[in-house]
Amino acid sequence: PDSRTDTPDALVDTGFQVVGSGPVGDKARVLASFRRSYVDSWLPSVLPDTIGLVAAPRFYDGLLRVDGDLASHWSGALTVVGSDDATELVGDDDQSDDDFRFRIGTRFVRAIAAATWRGDDGGSFDAGVSGLAQDVSFEFGNGGDQQFLTTTQLSLAGRAEFSQREDDVAGLRDVLWRVGGEVDPRRFNVSLSLDQGPDEG
Repeated sequence: PDSRTDTPDALVDTGFQVVGSGPVGDKARVLASFRRSYVDSWLPSVLPDTIGLVAAPRFYDGLLRVDGDLASHWSGALTVVGSDDATELVGDDDQSDDDFRFRIGTRFVRAIAAATWRGDDGGSFDAGVSGLAQDVSFEFGNGGDQQFLTTTQLSLAGRAEFSQREDDVAGLRDVLWRVGGEVDPRRFNVSLSLDQGPDEG
């Protein structure tokens, strides 16, 4: 018999997702969403005996967005987005993925707050602050011997920009003046654990 008949041709991921949006009072709007994948939960139970271990993806992600009018000529927005993605080995009922561990994962949360002013004379001002926390990890090992590499990034950026539009400047039509600045400090951290190998001699 053809051995391929024991192996599924395709596996379709199943998960949970919810999305909602609507007004908040008279001057604000909100959008929120969340997703979760479940393929890592049910995949071991449907693996054929000939496969053993297989890499299974898993993810969470979410979004929150709020827009609104802050005052006369002013508007603002707040955005928060995050994700937790991973791919790791899973096994059937007779084989444990603890015997050989392999996992790659990325997690992050980013928040962005922005404000905008629009004047009646063609002037405008935009400002924003953005924060990010991100973690990327790689783990592998055999039995109790676990090795890993993890990088962590933290950042807090800010920007501001003023612009002015003029209909005519020294014979030039529709002139836009723009001045601004941006700062983006970041911090990185690396954690590493590797097997030194067997002692020689």
